[in-house]
Formats: sequence, structure tokens, C-alpha cells
Amino acid sequence: MEAAIAAAPAYVYDPDVPYDPNNEEEVRAFWSKAKLVMPGEHRFQQHGRKND
Repeated sequence: MEAAIAAAPAYVYDPDVPYDPNNEEEVRAFWSKAKLVMPGEHRFQQHGRKND
């Protein structure tokens, strides 16, 4: 594990990410709007219910 950590880059550039993952403030601002969805709560996991 220590070898993997030592081999990890100090800086990551990912143009597909809308924030700089190396900037803690940008990461917090981006994920502050996230909503936790528990198993079964996602709209694609909810089955349509018919009225009786």
C-alpha cells in the first residue's frame, strides 16, 4: 500500500471534471449540492404503481 501511495502523482489533471480535484474548496463547493440516494430510492428503481 505504501508503494502505491508513493507512486501516486502529486497533481491530477482531468479535463472532464468540472472542478480541480486538487483544490479542496472547489471539491467541497461542487459536492455540496449532491443528494444522497439510498438503495431503492432512485427513480429508476421505483416501480410504477397502478391505482386500484
